Amino acid sequence: MTQLSTGLIYSPELNKLCYSNDFVVNSGLNLQNIASKLGIYAEYISDEERDLLHARSIGIKIFTEDKNELDYSLSSDVDIEREIEILSIQNQEYSDIILEEFNYIKNTEHNILLLQIAILLKRHLDDMNTNVYLMRGSGISSFIFYAMGLNKVNPLKFGLDYKNFWNN
Repeated sequence: MTQLSTGLIYSPELNKLCYSNDFVVNSGLNLQNIASKLGIYAEYISDEERDLLHARSIGIKIFTEDKNELDYSLSSDVDIEREIEILSIQNQEYSDIILEEFNYIKNTEHNILLLQIAILLKRHLDDMNTNVYLMRGSGISSFIFYAMGLNKVNPLKFGLDYKNFWNN
């Protein structure tokens, strides 16, 4: 299990992203908004289920409240504005496209949340050093994902519109 943010984890055991009440509280959104936007990307789990997954992942066979010494501190903050600025600097010839897409993303709450998750996921994949990044479906139309390295297909080359992904 890898904690990407407070209450947001990747569970190899379940092979999916999971979020708990901590994530709901820290995101500033309500559970219904998160569930409708992340429903196909992640699964809600109770705090107790999250704790049990964490306990199993670090080898704790018996998990009791009195022995709970687990640290759920935020593993990494995401300054999305700064991340986009860095992407723009690193990809100067496409800076206008990156900024245009980012401005489009900012129009809805759930899109910012998805971008934050993508940034945290990219960091996690980089830390694992596997060089394996898979995008499928309309996600490959995002130039930001391409600039980040999450997507290996240049959407401009194939005339793909980032709005196809961010409108879902």
